[in-house]
Formats: sequence, C-alpha cells, structure tokens
Amino acid sequence: MSRSPEDEAAGHNQQRNQANLLLNQMMLEGRSFSGHERNCAYLNCGSSPEARGRFANVSAVSGIDFPDDGRALVTTDWDQDGDLDIWIANRNAPRIRFLQNQLSEPQRFVSFQLVGNGTTVNLDAIGARVEVEFESEHETQEKTETVTRRQSVRAGEGFLSQNSKRLHFGAGPLERIERVTVYWPDGERQQFGSLEIGRHYQVTQGSKRAVVLPPRSHDATLTANLQKVPEADQQAALHPLSPLAFPPLTYRTLDGDRQRIATEGNRAILINLWASWCQPCLKELVAFAKQDEVLQDAGLDVIALNVDGLGEDETPPEAATAFADRVQLPFTLGRADATLLDQLQQLHDMHTTLRPPLPLPTSFLIGPTGDLIAIYKGPVTVETILTDLKEANPSDREERFRRAAGLPGRLLRYDGLAKALEASEVERRFQYADWLQTHGFIANAIKQYSEILQLDPDSAKAQIDLGSALLATGGLEKAEAALKKAIEIEPKSSRAHLRLGSLYLKRGQRELALEHLQKAEKLSPEDVSIVNNLGTLYDQMGQYQRAIEQFDRAIALMPGEAGSYNNLAWLRATCPDGAFRDAAQAVQLARKACQLTGWNDFSTLDTLATAYAAQGNWSEAVKWQQKAIEFAPPPQQADLKRRLEAFKQKSFAPQFPPSE
Repeated sequence: MSRSPEDEAAGHNQQRNQANLLLNQMMLEGRSFSGHERNCAYLNCGSSPEARGRFANVSAVSGIDFPDDGRALVTTDWDQDGDLDIWIANRNAPRIRFLQNQLSEPQRFVSFQLVGNGTTVNLDAIGARVEVEFESEHETQEKTETVTRRQSVRAGEGFLSQNSKRLHFGAGPLERIERVTVYWPDGERQQFGSLEIGRHYQVTQGSKRAVVLPPRSHDATLTANLQKVPEADQQAALHPLSPLAFPPLTYRTLDGDRQRIATEGNRAILINLWASWCQPCLKELVAFAKQDEVLQDAGLDVIALNVDGLGEDETPPEAATAFADRVQLPFTLGRADATLLDQLQQLHDMHTTLRPPLPLPTSFLIGPTGDLIAIYKGPVTVETILTDLKEANPSDREERFRRAAGLPGRLLRYDGLAKALEASEVERRFQYADWLQTHGFIANAIKQYSEILQLDPDSAKAQIDLGSALLATGGLEKAEAALKKAIEIEPKSSRAHLRLGSLYLKRGQRELALEHLQKAEKLSPEDVSIVNNLGTLYDQMGQYQRAIEQFDRAIALMPGEAGSYNNLAWLRATCPDGAFRDAAQAVQLARKACQLTGWNDFSTLDTLATAYAAQGNWSEAVKWQQKAIEFAPPPQQADLKRRLEAFKQKSFAPQFPPSE
C-alpha cells in the first residue's frame, strides 16, 4: 500500500516511491483502490467518563455503508433543517450519491457564516476560528456545566472536497449558548452573547452583532434514482485520437525466424493475438478464414500471432500448429514473444487513461499508409474491420476526437477548441516519440518530431528532442542545427545547452562544449546530467581534480543515480595520472553502480571488470567482462571482447574508453 511521508523533512525513500508507482499502475489498470470495501461512519461518544473518548461504529445503522469505491465526501446542511447531509463522489457507479440526514429531532444546532473584512482577512474568512460555549445542566446535580466546542474555516476538508464554509455546531441536549467567540486570522477577536440554538447566523468582521440568516432555498428538486450502468460487453474498439505510424515491431515465424511487421504494396494489416485454449479466439479465426477472400479484396492481410506458452501458460506450441493445420488458416501465422506483447500493451496504453491488460483475442488494425486505425479488444467482426478500414483516420481533428471518445455525445464548441485539439495531438506525438526513442526506433522518433514541428514550429522542446535523436544516430550537423534553433527559441533552456554541450563533447570541440555546459549548469545547477557531463569534459581535458569534484557532487545530488558512480569509478580505475588512480575505490564505486542497475547493465559491468583489472584481480576482471558481453547489444560487443582478451592476457590498458 502506498504511504505518504511522515513529515515534510522526510528524505528520498526508494521503497515508498516504488509503492507509489505500483499503486498508480493498479489504478490505471482499472482495479479498485479499496477492493469495494463498505463506507464507514464512526460516532464520537463524547468526553464523559462513560465514553472514555471512544468512537462507536454506526456504519450500518446510519445507512452510509454502501459498497462504493468512494472518494470525495462533503458535509452540508443541504435541506436547511438543522442537521448535516452528505454528498459522496465515487470512482464507480453511482458517480455521485446524496445521503439526506433524517434525524427525528432537528433544530438542535447553531451555524455561522463568517465574512472577513477583505483587507487583513480574506472575505471567505479562511483560517478564522469559532468557539461556542454551551451551558449544560446535570439532571442529578443542581448545577450547570460549560461545554466548549471549536471549529475553523478551512479551504479543503479531504480528498478533492470542500465542505460548506458554514460552521455547523450540533447542540444535542445542551440547554443554551452562553458565549460565542470569533478569532480572526489577523488577531482580532469578537464576542457575542444571547444567541439562540436553532439559528443560522452571519458574522461580519467588525460588526457588533450576529445577523440571523433565513434558510436557503434550492431550485433543484432531488429525487432518488438508480444510475443505469451499461452491461459489461466482451467487445470494445479503441480509435486513436492522433494518426500515429505503427512502429516496426517484429514477431517470430512458426520456424522461429524474426519477421518485421510492415505494410507493403499499399495493403492494410490486421495483427491478431490468439491462444489455442481461447474459444472466442478460435471462433474469430474461423470467421476470418471463411471471409478471407473478402479481406483480400479489401486490401487487408491478417497476421495471426499465437501466445501459447507465455507467462504462466504451459500450453505446448504444437497445439496452435495443430489447430492451424486442421482449420487450414489461409493467412500469415506466427508467434508473439513477451517483448512484443509488452510493446503492444504500451501502444494500447498511450491511447487511453485506463490501461487494463490486453484480453484475448486482441487485434490491431494498421492502415495502408502504416497508421494505427483501431485496437479491438475481444472478438471483432469482419464487417466492423472493413468499415473502420474504409473510414480510416479522418483528417478532421474534431471527427477523430468524436471517434476516439467511444461514447455518444456532442462536442462543446468554444474559441480555443481548435487550439486545444492541436495541443492534444502535439502532446500525444511527444509521448509516442519518446517511447520510440526509448525502444531504439530512432528513425521513427525523428519522423514524429518532424511532424510535431509542422504543427508547432516554435516548439523548443521538439527541437531539443529532435537534436537528441539525431545525436544518437550520428547526424551531428543536423543535430547541431536543431539544438541551435532551440536555443534561438528559448535562450534559457538548460536542456538545449546540455545537449549542445554533449554534441561538442562528442565531436571533440571542448571549448564549445565547456561554454554550453557551464551555461546549462548556471541555469540548472542541480541537474545531475549536466554535472556528470561537466565531469566527463574535465576528465577529457586532463583536469582530473575538477572532474572528481563534479562526479562527487552528482552522487550527493542523487545518490540513487548509477551513472555518477560509474563515471567516477572509471576515472579512478583508468586515470593516466597515477595520483588520481584508486583501484580499491573504483571497485567499490563500480559495485554500487552495478547494484543500482540490477547487475544486468553492460556498461556498469564493464567498469567493474576494468576496476578489478586495475587492481590486478584478473579472475574477477574476466568474470565480469564476460557478464558485460552477455548483456551488451551486438554493436557494443566488439570493444568489450577486445578488453576481455587483454584481461585474459593480464594486460591493463587505461587508454581504453568506457563503454556506452
């Protein structure tokens, strides 16, 4: 369960952050926050010796114990009968619930609406406190007792909720009001006597008397009603708000070969996920097979990807092959692996707020131009597919918005509507481009940034991200142009100066790199990426003490960031100046970096191996270098293997650059 920090000074807590992430993921998957626990209500039993400060559970007897996934709760005397009613907002149906308090003996109350002077105290009197002193007579003792109750005017009472700003005091059996004192936030104090129980009062700061307010009247008539909840359906279609190009994902053929998903010859594709044990899947595939000629004539190719044996499923692959042979499926068959399923899930999640796991069957419809047209969750008919293929992605943003909504309704028009829809598309393309770049589809990410710049030519962020993507591909000249344009648009962008400084660092233009990295550091002095890049630059310039200071500062700024430990470990292991080499510390730092990356990052493992080599521990150097090669992508393996051969020969070459 997620939990908030216990105080404002609570520091970074990785366990708490992980719990928050898991809770957020659970909510996005559409799961209940509370497990549909019933609402609870507790009665304050008072301060009498018999009560002993306890609370009584009155959930059932009060009628509040609905099994709702409740969120916001507001109390107010809605019907003005002297007792508090409740409004509750829920995540599930009904989305809003009104609970009318029907106490048989109302009017045993007093309420106050405060009005500040508007200068030293806000008009709503937020922060003011009211004390009401009641007189109570004991039946068995001929004496009176003063009971004091206090309330403050607040600007919020709970999760996304605000109670009425009228302060409501229940009087119960208390006989009369002896004194009312108002403490205003500016220090002023007012007192009133002779106020009656059963009245609403307005108290204006500076006024000598409290004014009786008449009961409010409501124009709206509330009637009890059941909310009509649509019945659960096994079919759903998701239409993208923006026409995003489907990424070049790959699947495995039945022979085990890797095959890329790509539209060819102006033909559309339907990617269908199915399992041999899923009866709706098999029924759907048979329907597709029977209408294969219709699909072919419409320019649509089906790629049916089997998911048997993934996760906890123990179904043998032969089951899918046997079904395909028996039915003689006429379209392309293949197998989805865990990576592809994860990628398809993430593509789905980009187009919706709720992100439940994809069901079986699920199908992705890709248009002839490569754009994603629809995601079908559950069985889909050929007629639906052909209709969506014909209508494809409308060029009109408003029409795309209507289709993406998935619910009937009308679009509210206002002056900024077109701009809002354009901004929404820009934001979605940014999200998609970032996903593409993260997954190594750099060329596709560059296309998205270019699309964004067509929509918003003055976007410094798009220029920065475009420059970063071009930098990753080695297109340094185009990257430099994009980053310079970003600085022209937004001169105080530390990200733009950081990226341009990194570019010049990569190109070996150290003076220019230093100029931009120092500007970036001045703009964002606590950005760990900037601090690390400056450390790397000082290392290359032979200013080793300054480099060490930068890496130490980066570790202090973010102790959970592995790159800072890795950079300092490499310098301590390989520095040409022996005065700054410290093999023992390098091993310690490299092990910390490996720990933070889960012992499966080739770069930190390579540094650990090099640190052991600097220490002369050749067996450990060979062991961890082999591990680094195991996790490294093919382009990086050549350098790592050369370093491995050197370690096997008990040769240490500090001039080797660190792997990236």
